[in-house]
Amino acid sequence: MASPKLLVPGVAVLVGLNYVFTELLDESGLHVLLLTGTLETARGNATALAAFRALADIADEMSDPSESGALRFELIEQQPPPPQQQHSGYVPVISATLVHRRPLEGTPLLPQWLGMGTNDFKVRETLRLRTVWPERARWLVPSYSIEPGSLREIGRLSLLVQQRTYRVEKEAADAFRRSWTDLGYNALTEAGVLRCDLLQSDEEPTLFVARKVFRHSAALVAHEASAHYARWRDAVLPALSGTATTMLFDTIHPRTSIMPFRSRWA
Repeated sequence: MASPKLLVPGVAVLVGLNYVFTELLDESGLHVLLLTGTLETARGNATALAAFRALADIADEMSDPSESGALRFELIEQQPPPPQQQHSGYVPVISATLVHRRPLEGTPLLPQWLGMGTNDFKVRETLRLRTVWPERARWLVPSYSIEPGSLREIGRLSLLVQQRTYRVEKEAADAFRRSWTDLGYNALTEAGVLRCDLLQSDEEPTLFVARKVFRHSAALVAHEASAHYARWRDAVLPALSGTATTMLFDTIHPRTSIMPFRSRWA
C-alpha cells in the first residue's frame, strides 16, 4: 500500500497534468453566447448612448465585467445609418459576446452594471455557438500593466468589426472549418487585423459566424484585396448554400486607447 506521504504528491501531479491537458493544451471549441438586441434608453438619445459607452469603459477595471466568469466579454455597436436616413426613433443595435469553457444553463443574463432591465436592453436574437478558430489560448483576454513613467492612455478608439453569417452545404461544413486556418493565420500577419474568428452554431452545424476586427476601414479594404483572402474566397464560394449576411459594428468594450495604442481585442 502506498505511503500517504507519497500519495499526496502523486495526486497533486495527476491533478496538475489533468489541468494542463484539459485546459492549456485542449484545442476543442469553447462555448459562445452571441446576444444581439436594441438599447431602448438610447432611442434618439445621444446622451444615453454616451453614458452607456462610459459604463463600458469603467468595466475595464473590473476583474470579471461579465459577472459570469466568462473568458471573454465583448460589446459592439452596429454602425448607424447615415444621418439623412436616421429618424427620431432610431435605436442603437448592441451585440454582446460571452465566451465560456462550459455551456451556460438557462436564460443568459447580462451583467447588472449595464443597467439592462426588461425595459432597457431588449435581446432580439440569441445564438449558441462554439469556437472553431483560433485555438483556445487566443480567446483569453490579454492583460497589460502600465509601467511607471510610461505614457498614459489618451482618448478612446472604436475598432471596426465585420460580422458575417454564412450558411454552407451540409457536406461542405468540415471543409469550410478547415479552410479558415489558412485564412486566419495569414490575416493576423496584416498590420491592421486584430482578430479573425470563426464560430459554428451548436444547433445548426451548417451555420457559421465569422467575425473580424480591424483597426480601421482601410485595413478591411486591404484584407479583402489580399492574395490569401482571394484564395480562401475562391475555395469556399461553391460551398455556400445562400448569400452571406454582413453587418458592421464599432467596438465598445473592452476599451481601446488611441495613444498609445492598447487594445484587449488583440
